[in-house]
Amino acid sequence: MCCEPKSFSNGFGSHSFCILFLFYFYPHFRRDNLVEASRKDLVGANSEQTASLVAALLKKAKGGVLLLSDAASYAEKTDHYGNLALSLVVSGVSLKPHTLA
Repeated sequence: MCCEPKSFSNGFGSHSFCILFLFYFYPHFRRDNLVEASRKDLVGANSEQTASLVAALLKKAKGGVLLLSDAASYAEKTDHYGNLALSLVVSGVSLKPHTLA
């Protein structure tokens, strides 16, 4: 689920909005269930390193909520490793949807 409103510009509270969204609509949500990741946490210097970083992050987030900061920036046409990271996260969550909230 994406909770980032389209009207917020990058760095204008969208991250805080997502956290508040989670607490408001999911009262059972606990902060210790949240794994936050930015581009540097997911994108490595090559394909193998990127795949390894994504796998480790998905393992860490198992049973909780994975919040990707500025996920749209990963999908730029010239960013091969960013696209790969985003694809791996989506496929990892799609294959095991019950492991993340």
